[in-house]
Amino acid sequence: MSGKKDPKKYLIRQSNALSFSRHELNSVEKRILYLIVSRIKPDDKDFHDYTFTIKELVEGLDIGSDNHTFLLDTTEKLMKKVYQIPLENSKDLIIAPISSAVHDKDIHTITFRFDPNMKPHYLELKKNYTQFQLNIVIGLKSVYAQKFYEMAKSIANKGDPTVRYSLAEWRYILYIKDEEYKLYADMKRKIFNVAQKELDEKTDIHIEFKEEKSGHNVNWVWMEVHKIENDEQRKEWIRQTKFNQLPKKVRDRLLKEYGATDSSIGNIETNTQARQKAIEVAEEQGLFDNNQNLNNNSTDEE
Repeated sequence: MSGKKDPKKYLIRQSNALSFSRHELNSVEKRILYLIVSRIKPDDKDFHDYTFTIKELVEGLDIGSDNHTFLLDTTEKLMKKVYQIPLENSKDLIIAPISSAVHDKDIHTITFRFDPNMKPHYLELKKNYTQFQLNIVIGLKSVYAQKFYEMAKSIANKGDPTVRYSLAEWRYILYIKDEEYKLYADMKRKIFNVAQKELDEKTDIHIEFKEEKSGHNVNWVWMEVHKIENDEQRKEWIRQTKFNQLPKKVRDRLLKEYGATDSSIGNIETNTQARQKAIEVAEEQGLFDNNQNLNNNSTDEE
């Protein structure tokens, strides 16, 4: 590797199937994989050895110069994880994301190798693939933000850039264990909201999560993808997201105060002016800054 190119300005190309695969990688393990995959060139016909100095990895991951041991431990853990990649005919490929890693203690490098079975997901991609910039995803701290971003980039260019899954399907896709986030309210607060906020702030994608209820219970969640074209658009989406993540009682009070009615309060198009004013007032009153405390004290079960 020449070292002349900023390691955060490479492109990552992978199959759509890989973007929608299941895995149990944490965010640092995933970022190591992003760095490795970013070295694959679009015209490569076979995998190569992908060698990094320890310094390059530490700086690329932004984990601190004294974390060499942590990096080596994380690399070992990464090799013990698996991807579960959907294939045709109701089959899944269960495979380690990295097949081997050689740590050279003399020159302080790690050389990574891929399993040949990963070729269809990284090499000679002509259709049904996703491309995104390393410098965007390398900064994501939430593994769920990473996952949603990959999925969003896969569907962003569709005529209908949405996907809809039941809560059970979301739990399966996101590899949420049975004992984790048993209540939807917790899943929403800890996964959907956290990821949405980070994606707004750091990427070129805004995601709207729209709930579909049966009675009072949320049974399905839609993921709707919007591209962020410029900084002004980003700022507006951030404000919208912060308002949407306020407790429902707080949002409804503000909307009614500025013209929304009980029957129309959920209709954004009808209440555009009321919503805009409510967002301005919430911002002025510092409600966005105090959102964590508001949510902790809220009994809403949206």
